[in-house]
Amino acid sequence: MPLTPFLGCELPAIALGTNCFMSAGSMLSSTSVSLDACPPGTQEFRWLGLAALSSGAVTAAWLHSGTLAQSMPWEHLEAGRRLAASPRLQVAFTGVDGRDFASDRDEILLELRRREGTRWISPIQALATWARYFFPAPKLWIFQANRHTDSALVEIEGERLQITVVPYADSVLEFFSLVAARCGWRHAEERLQWQSLLGFSSLDRLPAWEGERLQLPVAQALQAIAPLPSAERAACAQRALETSLLSVFHAAHRADSDRQFCLMGDFAHNALLVRALERAGIPVRVPFAAGQHGLALGAALAAAHPALPAPAASPSPFLGPAWSDEQIKETIDNCRLRAAWLNDAALLDLAVEELNAHHILGWFQGPAELGPRALGARSILASPAMPYLRENLNLYVKNRELFRPFALSMPEEAAAAWADAGPNCRYLASLARPLPRLAERAPELILPNGELRLQLVRERENPLFHRLLCRIGVVTGLPALVQTSFNAPGEPVVSTPRQALRTFYSHGLDTLLLGHWLLRK
Repeated sequence: MPLTPFLGCELPAIALGTNCFMSAGSMLSSTSVSLDACPPGTQEFRWLGLAALSSGAVTAAWLHSGTLAQSMPWEHLEAGRRLAASPRLQVAFTGVDGRDFASDRDEILLELRRREGTRWISPIQALATWARYFFPAPKLWIFQANRHTDSALVEIEGERLQITVVPYADSVLEFFSLVAARCGWRHAEERLQWQSLLGFSSLDRLPAWEGERLQLPVAQALQAIAPLPSAERAACAQRALETSLLSVFHAAHRADSDRQFCLMGDFAHNALLVRALERAGIPVRVPFAAGQHGLALGAALAAAHPALPAPAASPSPFLGPAWSDEQIKETIDNCRLRAAWLNDAALLDLAVEELNAHHILGWFQGPAELGPRALGARSILASPAMPYLRENLNLYVKNRELFRPFALSMPEEAAAAWADAGPNCRYLASLARPLPRLAERAPELILPNGELRLQLVRERENPLFHRLLCRIGVVTGLPALVQTSFNAPGEPVVSTPRQALRTFYSHGLDTLLLGHWLLRK
Protein backbone atom coordinates (compact mmCIF):
# COMPACT_ATOMS: atom_id res chain seq x y z
CA MET A 1 0.00 0.00 0.00
CA PRO A 2 1.18 3.58 -0.70
CA LEU A 3 1.97 4.61 2.87
CA THR A 4 3.81 1.46 3.85
CA PRO A 5 7.34 2.64 2.86
CA PHE A 6 7.56 5.25 5.60
CA LEU A 7 5.42 3.47 8.21
CA GLY A 8 7.93 0.78 8.94
CA CYS A 9 9.17 2.61 12.02
CA GLU A 10 7.46 3.32 15.30
CA LEU A 11 5.41 6.52 15.17
CA PRO A 12 4.58 7.61 18.71
CA ALA A 13 3.19 10.99 17.62
CA ILE A 14 -0.35 12.29 17.81
CA ALA A 15 -1.46 14.59 15.01
CA LEU A 16 -4.48 16.77 15.56
CA GLY A 17 -6.20 18.42 12.65
CA THR A 18 -7.88 21.68 13.66
CA ASN A 19 -9.89 24.41 12.05
CA CYS A 20 -8.30 27.83 12.25
CA PHE A 21 -9.41 31.40 11.75
CA MET A 22 -6.72 33.50 10.10
CA SER A 23 -6.33 37.18 10.77
CA ALA A 24 -6.60 39.24 7.62
CA GLY A 25 -6.92 42.99 7.70
CA SER A 26 -7.35 43.19 3.96
CA MET A 27 -9.14 40.90 1.55
CA LEU A 28 -6.05 38.74 1.00
CA SER A 29 -3.06 38.17 3.23
CA SER A 30 -0.10 36.06 2.20
CA THR A 31 2.47 34.12 4.22
CA SER A 32 5.24 31.71 3.23
CA VAL A 33 6.00 28.76 5.53
CA SER A 34 7.64 25.36 5.34
CA LEU A 35 5.56 22.23 4.93
CA ASP A 36 6.21 20.96 8.43
CA ALA A 37 5.02 24.12 10.18
CA CYS A 38 1.58 25.55 10.76
CA PRO A 39 0.78 28.81 8.95
CA PRO A 40 1.33 31.79 11.24
CA GLY A 41 -1.26 34.42 11.99
CA THR A 42 -3.63 31.96 13.60
CA GLN A 43 -5.80 33.76 16.14
CA GLU A 44 -8.22 31.05 17.17
CA PHE A 45 -8.51 27.29 16.81
CA ARG A 46 -11.65 25.19 16.78
CA TRP A 47 -11.61 21.42 17.16
CA LEU A 48 -12.65 19.98 13.82
CA GLY A 49 -10.40 17.08 13.02
CA LEU A 50 -7.86 14.82 14.61
CA ALA A 51 -5.67 12.05 13.34
CA ALA A 52 -3.80 9.75 15.68
CA LEU A 53 -0.53 8.00 14.92
CA SER A 54 0.83 5.63 17.53
CA SER A 55 2.83 2.43 17.89
CA GLY A 56 -0.26 0.68 19.25
CA ALA A 57 -3.81 0.43 18.01
CA VAL A 58 -5.88 3.56 18.54
CA THR A 59 -9.61 3.18 18.16
CA ALA A 60 -10.93 5.09 15.14
CA ALA A 61 -13.87 7.40 15.68
CA TRP A 62 -16.04 9.65 13.57
CA LEU A 63 -18.23 12.14 15.37
CA HIS A 64 -20.99 14.51 14.34
CA SER A 65 -19.91 17.52 12.32
CA GLY A 66 -23.05 19.56 12.86
CA THR A 67 -26.05 17.71 11.48
CA LEU A 68 -27.20 14.12 11.35
CA ALA A 69 -26.87 14.05 7.56
CA GLN A 70 -23.15 14.80 7.84
CA SER A 71 -22.39 12.57 10.78
CA MET A 72 -20.66 9.23 10.85
CA PRO A 73 -21.00 6.63 13.61
CA TRP A 74 -18.06 5.68 15.79
CA GLU A 75 -17.31 2.46 13.97
CA HIS A 76 -17.35 3.96 10.47
CA LEU A 77 -13.77 4.95 9.83
CA GLU A 78 -10.74 2.69 9.99
CA ALA A 79 -9.15 4.44 7.06
CA GLY A 80 -5.70 4.50 8.59
CA ARG A 81 -5.47 0.74 8.96
CA ARG A 82 -6.84 0.14 5.47
CA LEU A 83 -4.61 2.80 3.89
CA ALA A 84 -1.37 1.75 5.54
CA ALA A 85 -2.08 -1.98 5.95
CA SER A 86 -0.62 -1.49 9.39
CA PRO A 87 -2.11 -1.14 12.89
CA ARG A 88 0.37 1.66 13.53
CA LEU A 89 -1.79 4.20 11.69
CA GLN A 90 -5.27 5.03 12.85
CA VAL A 91 -7.32 8.02 11.80
CA ALA A 92 -10.10 9.73 13.72
CA PHE A 93 -12.19 12.82 13.09
CA THR A 94 -14.30 14.87 15.45
CA GLY A 95 -16.68 17.76 14.83
CA VAL A 96 -16.80 20.94 16.90
CA ASP A 97 -20.50 21.33 16.24
CA GLY A 98 -21.34 17.80 17.33
CA ARG A 99 -23.80 17.92 20.18
CA ASP A 100 -24.52 14.24 20.79
CA PHE A 101 -20.89 13.29 21.37
CA ALA A 102 -19.60 16.49 22.96
CA SER A 103 -18.53 14.79 26.21
CA ASP A 104 -16.78 11.96 24.36
CA ARG A 105 -14.99 14.46 22.16
CA ASP A 106 -13.74 16.50 25.09
CA GLU A 107 -12.52 13.36 26.87
CA ILE A 108 -10.56 12.27 23.79
CA LEU A 109 -8.99 15.67 23.31
CA LEU A 110 -8.00 15.99 26.96
CA GLU A 111 -6.37 12.58 26.86
CA LEU A 112 -4.43 13.39 23.70
CA ARG A 113 -3.35 16.81 24.97
CA ARG A 114 -1.73 15.16 28.00
CA ARG A 115 0.50 12.97 25.83
CA GLU A 116 4.01 14.02 24.98
CA GLY A 117 5.00 14.64 21.38
CA THR A 118 1.64 16.01 20.29
CA ARG A 119 1.81 17.89 17.00
CA TRP A 120 -0.74 20.45 15.87
CA ILE A 121 -1.69 20.43 12.20
CA SER A 122 -3.80 23.22 10.74
CA PRO A 123 -6.61 22.25 8.32
CA ILE A 124 -4.91 24.22 5.54
CA GLN A 125 -1.74 22.19 5.97
CA ALA A 126 -3.71 18.95 6.37
CA LEU A 127 -5.69 19.34 3.14
CA ALA A 128 -2.62 20.60 1.26
CA THR A 129 -0.65 17.55 2.38
CA TRP A 130 -3.46 15.21 1.33
CA ALA A 131 -3.73 16.94 -2.07
CA ARG A 132 0.03 16.74 -2.68
CA TYR A 133 0.06 13.08 -1.74
CA PHE A 134 -2.86 12.35 -4.07
CA PHE A 135 -1.45 14.47 -6.95
CA PRO A 136 2.35 14.42 -6.62
CA ALA A 137 3.75 17.20 -8.79
CA PRO A 138 6.73 19.60 -8.71
CA LYS A 139 4.29 22.51 -8.70
CA LEU A 140 0.83 22.24 -7.20
CA TRP A 141 -1.72 25.05 -6.88
CA ILE A 142 -4.62 24.36 -4.52
CA PHE A 143 -7.73 26.37 -3.80
CA GLN A 144 -9.32 25.32 -0.51
CA ALA A 145 -12.85 26.68 -0.76
CA ASN A 146 -14.48 26.29 2.65
CA ARG A 147 -17.85 27.11 4.12
CA HIS A 148 -18.30 28.95 7.42
CA THR A 149 -14.56 29.64 7.72
CA ASP A 150 -11.76 31.26 5.76
CA SER A 151 -10.52 29.69 2.54
CA ALA A 152 -6.96 29.56 1.26
CA LEU A 153 -4.90 29.59 -1.90
CA VAL A 154 -1.96 27.22 -1.44
CA GLU A 155 1.02 27.09 -3.80
CA ILE A 156 3.45 24.20 -3.33
CA GLU A 157 6.81 24.12 -5.07
CA GLY A 158 9.38 21.72 -3.76
CA GLU A 159 9.32 21.89 0.03
CA ARG A 160 7.85 25.38 0.31
CA LEU A 161 4.27 26.39 0.91
CA GLN A 162 2.82 29.78 -0.02
CA ILE A 163 -0.52 30.38 1.70
CA THR A 164 -2.88 33.19 0.83
CA VAL A 165 -5.85 33.44 3.16
CA VAL A 166 -9.24 34.34 1.67
CA PRO A 167 -11.66 35.69 4.31
CA TYR A 168 -15.06 34.04 4.36
CA ALA A 169 -16.97 37.18 5.39
CA ASP A 170 -18.44 39.19 2.52
CA SER A 171 -17.32 36.68 -0.08
CA VAL A 172 -19.07 34.77 -2.85
CA LEU A 173 -18.62 31.62 -0.74
CA GLU A 174 -20.56 33.15 2.16
CA PHE A 175 -23.21 34.37 -0.28
CA PHE A 176 -23.64 30.86 -1.69
CA SER A 177 -23.90 29.31 1.79
CA LEU A 178 -26.51 31.83 2.95
CA VAL A 179 -28.59 31.39 -0.19
CA ALA A 180 -28.43 27.62 0.37
CA ALA A 181 -29.58 28.06 3.97
CA ARG A 182 -32.53 30.24 2.91
CA CYS A 183 -33.50 27.67 0.28
CA GLY A 184 -33.53 24.95 2.94
CA TRP A 185 -30.03 23.49 2.46
CA ARG A 186 -28.24 24.55 5.64
CA HIS A 187 -25.14 22.37 6.20
CA ALA A 188 -25.74 20.78 2.77
CA GLU A 189 -24.87 23.62 0.42
CA GLU A 190 -23.73 21.35 -2.40
CA ARG A 191 -27.39 20.37 -2.97
CA LEU A 192 -28.17 23.91 -4.04
CA GLN A 193 -26.34 23.23 -7.31
CA TRP A 194 -29.03 20.79 -8.46
CA GLN A 195 -31.81 23.25 -7.63
CA SER A 196 -29.92 25.89 -9.62
CA LEU A 197 -30.44 23.90 -12.82
CA LEU A 198 -34.16 24.65 -12.58
CA GLY A 199 -33.73 28.44 -12.64
CA PHE A 200 -32.36 31.26 -14.76
CA SER A 201 -29.61 33.47 -13.40
CA SER A 202 -28.58 37.04 -14.10
CA LEU A 203 -25.55 38.42 -12.30
CA ASP A 204 -26.79 41.94 -13.04
CA ARG A 205 -28.96 41.56 -9.96
CA LEU A 206 -25.91 41.48 -7.68
CA PRO A 207 -25.08 45.06 -6.59
CA ALA A 208 -21.58 46.51 -6.53
CA TRP A 209 -19.92 43.27 -7.56
CA GLU A 210 -17.17 42.76 -10.08
CA GLY A 211 -17.51 39.25 -11.43
CA GLU A 212 -13.76 38.61 -11.26
CA ARG A 213 -13.57 39.11 -7.49
CA LEU A 214 -14.32 36.77 -4.62
CA GLN A 215 -15.36 39.72 -2.49
CA LEU A 216 -19.10 40.50 -2.53
CA PRO A 217 -21.41 42.71 -0.40
CA VAL A 218 -23.41 39.77 0.89
CA ALA A 219 -26.17 41.65 2.72
CA GLN A 220 -26.99 43.77 -0.34
CA ALA A 221 -26.86 40.77 -2.65
CA LEU A 222 -29.24 38.73 -0.48
CA GLN A 223 -31.68 41.63 -0.37
CA ALA A 224 -31.51 42.05 -4.14
CA ILE A 225 -32.45 38.45 -4.92
CA ALA A 226 -34.89 37.96 -2.02
CA PRO A 227 -38.05 38.45 -4.20
CA LEU A 228 -36.97 35.71 -6.63
CA PRO A 229 -38.26 32.12 -6.49
CA SER A 230 -35.89 29.69 -4.79
CA ALA A 231 -34.73 28.14 -8.08
CA GLU A 232 -33.80 31.58 -9.43
CA ARG A 233 -31.90 32.42 -6.24
CA ALA A 234 -30.08 29.09 -6.45
CA ALA A 235 -29.14 29.74 -10.08
CA CYS A 236 -27.82 33.19 -9.23
CA ALA A 237 -25.67 31.85 -6.37
CA GLN A 238 -24.29 29.01 -8.49
CA ARG A 239 -23.48 31.35 -11.38
CA ALA A 240 -21.70 33.79 -9.05
CA LEU A 241 -19.68 30.94 -7.54
CA GLU A 242 -18.61 29.62 -10.93
CA THR A 243 -17.78 33.09 -12.31
CA SER A 244 -15.61 34.13 -9.37
CA LEU A 245 -13.68 30.87 -9.03
CA LEU A 246 -13.15 30.68 -12.77
CA SER A 247 -11.42 34.05 -12.61
CA VAL A 248 -9.22 32.89 -9.72
CA PHE A 249 -8.16 29.69 -11.53
CA HIS A 250 -7.69 31.50 -14.86
CA ALA A 251 -5.33 34.02 -13.23
CA ALA A 252 -3.27 31.23 -11.66
CA HIS A 253 -3.20 29.30 -14.93
CA ARG A 254 -2.04 32.32 -16.90
CA ALA A 255 0.68 33.00 -14.33
CA ASP A 256 2.14 29.48 -14.62
CA SER A 257 0.59 26.89 -16.93
CA ASP A 258 3.04 24.22 -15.72
CA ARG A 259 1.24 23.94 -12.41
CA GLN A 260 -1.10 21.14 -11.44
CA PHE A 261 -4.39 22.51 -10.15
CA CYS A 262 -6.51 21.07 -7.36
CA LEU A 263 -9.81 22.07 -5.75
CA MET A 264 -10.24 21.13 -2.09
CA GLY A 265 -12.59 22.05 0.74
CA ASP A 266 -16.36 21.93 1.08
CA PHE A 267 -17.03 23.48 -2.33
CA ALA A 268 -15.05 20.73 -4.06
CA HIS A 269 -18.29 18.72 -3.75
CA ASN A 270 -19.96 21.10 -6.22
CA ALA A 271 -19.86 19.07 -9.44
CA LEU A 272 -21.27 21.94 -11.53
CA LEU A 273 -18.39 24.14 -10.38
CA VAL A 274 -15.79 21.49 -11.22
CA ARG A 275 -17.40 20.94 -14.62
CA ALA A 276 -17.34 24.70 -15.33
CA LEU A 277 -13.60 24.76 -14.58
CA GLU A 278 -13.02 21.79 -16.89
CA ARG A 279 -15.02 23.36 -19.73
CA ALA A 280 -12.91 26.53 -19.36
CA GLY A 281 -9.75 24.52 -19.98
CA ILE A 282 -8.48 24.48 -16.39
CA PRO A 283 -6.74 21.12 -15.71
CA VAL A 284 -8.24 20.84 -12.24
CA ARG A 285 -8.35 17.64 -10.17
CA VAL A 286 -10.47 16.77 -7.14
CA PRO A 287 -9.54 13.81 -4.90
CA PHE A 288 -12.01 11.74 -2.96
CA ALA A 289 -12.36 13.06 0.59
CA ALA A 290 -11.65 16.57 -0.65
CA GLY A 291 -13.42 18.27 2.26
CA GLN A 292 -13.71 17.56 5.96
CA HIS A 293 -13.30 13.83 5.34
CA GLY A 294 -9.75 14.50 4.19
CA LEU A 295 -8.68 16.50 7.24
CA ALA A 296 -7.78 13.47 9.30
CA LEU A 297 -5.88 11.78 6.48
CA GLY A 298 -3.97 14.97 5.73
CA ALA A 299 -3.10 15.54 9.37
CA ALA A 300 -1.86 11.96 9.73
CA LEU A 301 0.24 12.22 6.57
CA ALA A 302 1.71 15.58 7.64
CA ALA A 303 2.69 14.19 11.04
CA ALA A 304 4.06 10.94 9.65
CA HIS A 305 6.40 12.45 7.12
CA PRO A 306 7.06 16.12 6.30
CA ALA A 307 8.26 15.29 2.78
CA LEU A 308 6.02 12.58 1.39
CA PRO A 309 7.23 10.11 -1.21
CA ALA A 310 5.22 9.77 -4.37
CA PRO A 311 2.79 6.85 -4.16
CA ALA A 312 3.12 3.97 -6.60
CA ALA A 313 -0.55 4.42 -7.51
CA SER A 314 -3.30 6.76 -6.42
CA PRO A 315 -4.92 5.65 -3.15
CA SER A 316 -8.22 3.81 -3.23
CA PRO A 317 -11.28 5.47 -1.65
CA PHE A 318 -12.38 2.14 -0.14
CA LEU A 319 -10.65 2.64 3.19
CA GLY A 320 -13.50 2.07 5.63
CA PRO A 321 -14.44 -1.03 7.61
CA ALA A 322 -15.21 -4.38 6.00
CA TRP A 323 -17.32 -7.10 7.59
CA SER A 324 -16.76 -10.83 7.22
CA ASP A 325 -19.62 -13.18 6.31
CA GLU A 326 -19.41 -14.62 9.82
CA GLN A 327 -19.85 -11.19 11.41
CA ILE A 328 -22.76 -10.41 9.10
CA LYS A 329 -24.41 -13.76 9.90
CA GLU A 330 -24.19 -13.02 13.62
CA THR A 331 -26.12 -9.79 13.05
CA ILE A 332 -28.71 -11.53 10.86
CA ASP A 333 -29.23 -14.25 13.49
CA ASN A 334 -29.45 -11.65 16.25
CA CYS A 335 -32.25 -9.94 14.29
CA ARG A 336 -33.95 -13.35 13.81
CA LEU A 337 -33.99 -13.05 10.04
CA ARG A 338 -33.62 -15.66 7.32
CA ALA A 339 -30.91 -15.31 4.70
CA ALA A 340 -29.30 -17.43 2.00
CA TRP A 341 -25.54 -17.56 1.38
CA LEU A 342 -24.29 -17.16 -2.21
CA ASN A 343 -20.84 -17.52 -3.73
CA ASP A 344 -19.52 -14.75 -5.98
CA ALA A 345 -20.89 -16.22 -9.22
CA ALA A 346 -24.34 -16.86 -7.78
CA LEU A 347 -24.34 -13.43 -6.14
CA LEU A 348 -23.66 -11.68 -9.44
CA ASP A 349 -26.25 -13.81 -11.29
CA LEU A 350 -28.85 -13.00 -8.64
CA ALA A 351 -28.04 -9.27 -8.76
CA VAL A 352 -28.40 -9.17 -12.55
CA GLU A 353 -31.70 -11.05 -12.33
CA GLU A 354 -33.10 -8.68 -9.69
CA LEU A 355 -32.00 -5.54 -11.50
CA ASN A 356 -33.34 -6.80 -14.84
CA ALA A 357 -36.68 -7.35 -13.10
CA HIS A 358 -36.57 -3.63 -12.18
CA HIS A 359 -36.15 -4.34 -8.48
CA ILE A 360 -34.29 -1.93 -6.21
CA LEU A 361 -31.20 -3.57 -4.75
CA GLY A 362 -29.28 -2.79 -1.57
CA TRP A 363 -25.55 -3.43 -2.14
CA PHE A 364 -23.28 -3.76 0.92
CA GLN A 365 -19.94 -5.18 -0.19
CA GLY A 366 -16.31 -4.95 0.91
CA PRO A 367 -14.67 -1.98 2.64
CA ALA A 368 -16.72 1.21 2.92
CA GLU A 369 -15.92 4.34 0.95
CA LEU A 370 -14.15 7.26 2.59
CA GLY A 371 -15.71 10.54 1.57
CA PRO A 372 -19.13 12.10 1.09
CA ARG A 373 -20.30 9.94 -1.83
CA ALA A 374 -21.23 6.30 -2.29
CA LEU A 375 -19.02 4.69 -4.95
CA GLY A 376 -20.31 1.14 -5.18
CA ALA A 377 -19.61 -0.36 -1.76
CA ARG A 378 -22.56 1.02 0.27
CA SER A 379 -25.00 1.72 -2.54
CA ILE A 380 -28.60 1.36 -3.64
CA LEU A 381 -28.68 0.05 -7.22
CA ALA A 382 -31.31 0.10 -9.95
CA SER A 383 -31.54 -0.44 -13.69
CA PRO A 384 -31.52 2.74 -15.83
CA ALA A 385 -34.41 1.14 -17.77
CA MET A 386 -36.60 0.96 -14.65
CA PRO A 387 -39.99 2.67 -15.21
CA TYR A 388 -40.58 5.74 -13.05
CA LEU A 389 -37.00 5.55 -11.86
CA ARG A 390 -36.77 9.08 -10.50
CA GLU A 391 -40.11 8.87 -8.69
CA ASN A 392 -39.40 5.46 -7.16
CA LEU A 393 -35.96 6.35 -5.86
CA ASN A 394 -36.53 9.95 -4.83
CA LEU A 395 -40.01 9.65 -3.34
CA TYR A 396 -40.22 6.12 -1.97
CA VAL A 397 -36.62 5.27 -1.11
CA LYS A 398 -34.77 8.53 -0.46
CA ASN A 399 -37.79 10.68 0.48
CA ARG A 400 -36.40 13.77 -1.19
CA GLU A 401 -37.12 16.31 -3.94
CA LEU A 402 -37.74 15.05 -7.47
CA PHE A 403 -35.07 17.31 -8.98
CA ARG A 404 -32.26 15.58 -7.08
CA PRO A 405 -30.21 13.54 -9.60
CA PHE A 406 -28.72 10.07 -9.42
CA ALA A 407 -25.39 8.79 -10.66
CA LEU A 408 -24.78 6.24 -13.37
CA SER A 409 -21.89 3.85 -12.67
CA MET A 410 -19.94 2.40 -15.60
CA PRO A 411 -16.60 0.58 -16.06
CA GLU A 412 -13.93 3.15 -16.83
CA GLU A 413 -12.68 1.29 -19.89
CA ALA A 414 -16.19 1.22 -21.44
CA ALA A 415 -17.08 4.88 -20.82
CA ALA A 416 -15.57 6.34 -24.02
CA ALA A 417 -18.21 4.53 -26.10
CA TRP A 418 -21.03 6.12 -24.13
CA ALA A 419 -19.95 9.52 -22.82
CA ASP A 420 -17.30 12.21 -22.75
CA ALA A 421 -15.99 11.94 -19.19
CA GLY A 422 -12.82 13.09 -17.46
CA PRO A 423 -10.85 11.60 -14.54
CA ASN A 424 -12.81 13.64 -11.98
CA CYS A 425 -15.81 11.42 -12.75
CA ARG A 426 -14.08 8.54 -10.96
CA TYR A 427 -15.32 9.91 -7.64
CA LEU A 428 -18.41 11.80 -8.92
CA ALA A 429 -16.62 15.14 -8.59
CA SER A 430 -17.69 16.30 -12.05
CA LEU A 431 -20.25 15.70 -14.80
CA ALA A 432 -20.04 13.92 -18.16
CA ARG A 433 -21.50 14.70 -21.56
CA PRO A 434 -23.52 11.66 -22.72
CA LEU A 435 -23.38 10.49 -26.30
CA PRO A 436 -26.78 10.18 -28.03
CA ARG A 437 -26.91 6.40 -27.52
CA LEU A 438 -26.57 6.82 -23.76
CA ALA A 439 -29.09 9.67 -23.59
CA GLU A 440 -31.60 7.38 -25.33
CA ARG A 441 -30.98 4.51 -22.90
CA ALA A 442 -31.00 6.58 -19.69
CA PRO A 443 -33.21 9.65 -20.31
CA GLU A 444 -34.22 10.10 -16.65
CA LEU A 445 -30.59 10.61 -15.65
CA ILE A 446 -29.95 13.51 -18.02
CA LEU A 447 -29.78 16.87 -16.24
CA PRO A 448 -31.44 20.04 -17.58
CA ASN A 449 -28.04 21.17 -18.91
CA GLY A 450 -27.75 18.01 -21.03
CA GLU A 451 -25.08 16.33 -18.87
CA LEU A 452 -25.24 13.58 -16.26
CA ARG A 453 -23.51 12.36 -13.14
CA LEU A 454 -21.26 9.49 -14.21
CA GLN A 455 -18.99 7.38 -12.04
CA LEU A 456 -16.05 5.69 -13.75
CA VAL A 457 -15.39 2.42 -11.92
CA ARG A 458 -11.88 0.99 -11.94
CA GLU A 459 -11.46 -2.76 -11.57
CA ARG A 460 -8.46 -2.52 -9.26
CA GLU A 461 -10.40 -0.37 -6.77
CA ASN A 462 -13.75 -2.19 -6.69
CA PRO A 463 -13.45 -5.54 -8.52
CA LEU A 464 -16.81 -7.04 -7.49
CA PHE A 465 -18.83 -3.97 -8.48
CA HIS A 466 -16.84 -3.76 -11.72
CA ARG A 467 -17.74 -7.39 -12.50
CA LEU A 468 -21.39 -6.67 -11.84
CA LEU A 469 -21.37 -3.74 -14.28
CA CYS A 470 -19.69 -5.84 -16.96
CA ARG A 471 -22.16 -8.69 -16.38
CA ILE A 472 -25.15 -6.36 -16.68
CA GLY A 473 -23.63 -5.03 -19.90
CA VAL A 474 -23.53 -8.51 -21.41
CA VAL A 475 -27.22 -9.01 -20.63
CA THR A 476 -28.63 -5.57 -21.48
CA GLY A 477 -26.08 -4.06 -23.85
CA LEU A 478 -25.48 -1.13 -21.46
CA PRO A 479 -22.73 -1.77 -18.88
CA ALA A 480 -24.14 0.68 -16.35
CA LEU A 481 -26.32 0.87 -13.27
CA VAL A 482 -27.98 3.68 -11.39
CA GLN A 483 -26.44 4.00 -7.94
CA THR A 484 -27.10 6.21 -4.96
CA SER A 485 -25.94 6.14 -1.36
CA PHE A 486 -27.31 3.41 0.90
CA ASN A 487 -28.88 5.46 3.68
CA ALA A 488 -32.19 6.51 5.12
CA PRO A 489 -33.35 10.12 4.71
CA GLY A 490 -31.36 12.46 6.94
CA GLU A 491 -28.97 9.72 8.06
CA PRO A 492 -25.36 8.91 7.15
CA VAL A 493 -24.48 6.16 4.72
CA VAL A 494 -24.86 2.77 6.41
CA SER A 495 -21.68 1.51 8.00
CA THR A 496 -22.63 -1.69 9.82
CA PRO A 497 -24.72 -4.73 8.82
CA ARG A 498 -27.31 -3.78 11.44
CA GLN A 499 -27.71 -0.30 9.94
CA ALA A 500 -28.06 -1.85 6.49
CA LEU A 501 -30.79 -4.19 7.72
CA ARG A 502 -32.68 -1.39 9.44
CA THR A 503 -32.59 0.79 6.32
CA PHE A 504 -33.55 -2.13 4.07
CA TYR A 505 -36.64 -3.08 6.05
CA SER A 506 -37.82 0.48 6.70
CA HIS A 507 -37.61 1.78 3.11
CA GLY A 508 -38.63 0.83 -0.39
CA LEU A 509 -35.87 -1.63 -1.31
CA ASP A 510 -36.77 -5.04 -2.70
CA THR A 511 -33.58 -7.06 -2.20
CA LEU A 512 -30.46 -6.81 -0.06
CA LEU A 513 -27.08 -8.37 -0.79
CA LEU A 514 -25.27 -8.05 2.52
CA GLY A 515 -21.84 -9.43 1.80
CA HIS A 516 -22.59 -12.91 0.44
CA TRP A 517 -25.95 -13.08 2.24
CA LEU A 518 -29.22 -12.60 0.34
CA LEU A 519 -32.29 -11.14 2.02
CA ARG A 520 -35.67 -10.50 0.40
CA LYS A 521 -38.81 -8.90 1.72
